[in-house]
Amino acid sequence: MEDKSRATDTQESDFFLLIGEDIRICLTSWVKEDSQFWRRSVIRTLFSSIEAVVNNLTQRAESRHADGGCTLTPPELMVIREERYELKSNGTIQSRTAGYPFLNRLRFAFRISSKAFGLDFTPNYDDNGWARLQEALKVRDRITHPKNVSGLVVDIEECRAMNRGMLWFQDNVIRLYLEIARVLNERQETLQTQLDEVNKELAQLKEESAESG
Repeated sequence: MEDKSRATDTQESDFFLLIGEDIRICLTSWVKEDSQFWRRSVIRTLFSSIEAVVNNLTQRAESRHADGGCTLTPPELMVIREERYELKSNGTIQSRTAGYPFLNRLRFAFRISSKAFGLDFTPNYDDNGWARLQEALKVRDRITHPKNVSGLVVDIEECRAMNRGMLWFQDNVIRLYLEIARVLNERQETLQTQLDEVNKELAQLKEESAESG
């Protein structure tokens, strides 16, 4: 179990390092050359990184459920796995991939992580950063599915919206991960204490057995 956990942590680390490198390259290139290409690239890359974090949070919640650390409902697990089921005319059940709106899934990731790790954590959705992130999402969608040339143009105010929205997201994600780490550390300390007690009792029984023998 420990080796599996260590391997998972290494994969996560490599995963986020790769995403971080993409962000670094895009931002550095944009600073050097403030072109429409790099503006679009920065927005696409930042939203890709947000989606990666959202997936990681939901996967962590599912793993917590699988390990017995929490109990998630069947609908919650279906949303995490992006699954839906249909009953066919022949009586069999068919699984299909379910797509959910980006913002809905983002809010779900925060909520399900909080539930999975027993936290009282809710981002401030009244903050201007949340509103700006929604504005930036419209830009991302527009440049991803452009209808004309003007749809590919990103102005500086839209870049500011992306920056403010990303800062809001990063702040909340960092606070959430720190809370999750605290819970996991406390659980590890509790398990270690319980293990020490068991070892102490075993040693005492062994000593008593040797004396009676």
